[in-house]
Amino acid sequence: DLLDNYETIKVLLATLGYPVFEDKSSSGGKELFYCKGKAAKAVGKLTDDGFLVHKGSVCNLELTKTAGPWVTGLRAKLISNDIIKEEDGVYVFQSDELFNSVSAAAAAVLGRRANGWTEWKDKNGKNLDELKRK
Repeated sequence: DLLDNYETIKVLLATLGYPVFEDKSSSGGKELFYCKGKAAKAVGKLTDDGFLVHKGSVCNLELTKTAGPWVTGLRAKLISNDIIKEEDGVYVFQSDELFNSVSAAAAAVLGRRANGWTEWKDKNGKNLDELKRK
């Protein structure tokens, strides 16, 4: 029946790394992490599928000279898909966005190459590396 097929497809896609039918905002933990630098101020959380940056998070407008093609391409994709939009000299996330790694999420926010394990910190200032990689 149709519902069984839907559930099967949902599980198969999620297993392959495409959780397209999952509710982005509810997957994974409740603990929030923060990434800040220059004008950037983002909030997100670690999930089973990657790192979810919350709607309303702010990114630095300018990319650094050393950002490199990977960060430049990532940022261009976010802009072309209307995930981030320029508002008052910064980029603002228009929706929650799931990144496949904590470093990709940090790079998108900061506009430079970044180690997400050290850039994302909890409310007490402890980074992901200290909290999750023990």
